[in-house]
Amino acid sequence: MPETQNAIGGGLEAHYRRVAAWSLALEAAIKPAGTHLDEILEIADALDQHFAWEPYGEPGETANPSAEAGFKYLLVATPEDLERAIRKLPVFPAAAQRALRLLVTDTWSAAELEVIARTDQTLAAHLLSAANSWIQGAREHIATLSQAITYIGATRTFEILYAASVKPLFSTGRLRDLWEHSLIAAQAAETLATFTRAVDPKEAFLAGLVHDIGRLAMAMLPPAFQSRYEHLTELGCEAFILERALSGFSHAKAGACALTAWSFPESLIEAVEFHHQPEKSKSKLAAILFLVEHWSDSGEDVPSAARLKIALDCAGISAIELAELTLTADRCMDGLRFA
Repeated sequence: MPETQNAIGGGLEAHYRRVAAWSLALEAAIKPAGTHLDEILEIADALDQHFAWEPYGEPGETANPSAEAGFKYLLVATPEDLERAIRKLPVFPAAAQRALRLLVTDTWSAAELEVIARTDQTLAAHLLSAANSWIQGAREHIATLSQAITYIGATRTFEILYAASVKPLFSTGRLRDLWEHSLIAAQAAETLATFTRAVDPKEAFLAGLVHDIGRLAMAMLPPAFQSRYEHLTELGCEAFILERALSGFSHAKAGACALTAWSFPESLIEAVEFHHQPEKSKSKLAAILFLVEHWSDSGEDVPSAARLKIALDCAGISAIELAELTLTADRCMDGLRFA
């Protein structure tokens, strides 16, 4: 009982914190209109209630008028801004594209992975380093790519090459924490997929690695979005609902747009788009990604018992099994972290 009371108390505290944050932002946005404080509080509360009850809503259901007013006042970015941000994104790494094309054929071989590794000295170095980490303590030193692939296996080779190819997209200082989260999420998604057998573990690894790629596009939205986003984050608003209140879309939607531009498979695009809203998709991969966020306690969204149950049922795992599941660290991935 005390644990339940603590959870309820924590939820109420978070609710009031968000309402206070919404109120401050709304007051700054509509101050010239002379809106009274009680009206601002009503709009702020409606905004928070809208997001809280969203998992229970019907498809296409619109927000109540007060929440709609809040969205209108807080909007500082548009779909056109997102389109411009997507166009500014770097070209998706060629080596990662080649590796992805291999995966979707499902007939790839270790020899084809070696060809990809040979195209880039950095990738080759990552692979050799990972293989030597894998056999740490052994007398023999792995010096060739073919040896490396033999020792660590084709699947692990694929994952290392893919992750090493994607890593440069997160090379700036403020994105390095996001890369750490993505790397952990990839391994967690693979672990969940292996346990549940809901999806291919290799595909789950890829999805985990790119599930927050939309953050790159969100970082390129106009300064007005960045300043208001930073301010409200500091006041305690979670990223997923905050992005949508300020722009009408989220990093999940931005990620789906980016992956579409990069010609990713539809299954991965759908999983990324709905990894915070499993109720809007029948994708088992989206459910796996939602559970990864829950499991890692990422803090990107307001906790939702309804969404958790939907994702658990879709993935075919119980809450107890999820809680007891442990992530086994892969030494081969250690070299892909930033110093």
